[in-house]
Amino acid sequence: MRRILLLIFSLVGATFLITSAVMLGVFHQQTASMVPVEGAIADWQGDTPVIAYELNGETYETQMSVSSSIHWAVGSPYRLMADPENPTHAMDYFLVLMGGIFGAMALLLLTVGFTVWIVMGRGARRREELLQYGLRTTAVITELKLNRSVQVNHRNPWNIIASCTHPSTREEMTVRSHMVWKPAVAVGDTVDVAFDPMDERRYAMDIPEETR
Repeated sequence: MRRILLLIFSLVGATFLITSAVMLGVFHQQTASMVPVEGAIADWQGDTPVIAYELNGETYETQMSVSSSIHWAVGSPYRLMADPENPTHAMDYFLVLMGGIFGAMALLLLTVGFTVWIVMGRGARRREELLQYGLRTTAVITELKLNRSVQVNHRNPWNIIASCTHPSTREEMTVRSHMVWKPAVAVGDTVDVAFDPMDERRYAMDIPEETR
């Protein structure tokens, strides 16, 4: 499951990254012969701003193709790219803005994906160490609880709830497993629980899972 999660985050992140690169590439191609100009909002046609700007000593107006639900005041600055050879042809920085947003989302998804990979791997290693070196006892499963707060590929993991006696303190305890995707156990079954001999609060449950 750790690999599946990393693959999902990586694929979605790569899709956003490619989309960002395409948007920025299109903007660069379309504005290769243009120069930046400082314009201002002259009017609104519905939700679409009309921008006035100066180029080569002349004043021009152009209506943007992107609408906005926020109406900035007339006279508000609005930066454009305009073509000196065709002064009425101008573009705003919408593609740059969207490319930046998609790029930031890609970076976030990739970061989250690798963080989940590292954290889940660290948790798995700690469980393996406890199961190998911890103080073992037997626990009776009392509940299989579906974890609805986590969903991957329209599937939710399970947490196994069990009761046992601590092997050192002899205290009756209720223990909860890590996330298990295909538990091969049922209520009433027994499982091993390994406790950390240095920290009675740390434990790992040995939960068998279906391999198919």
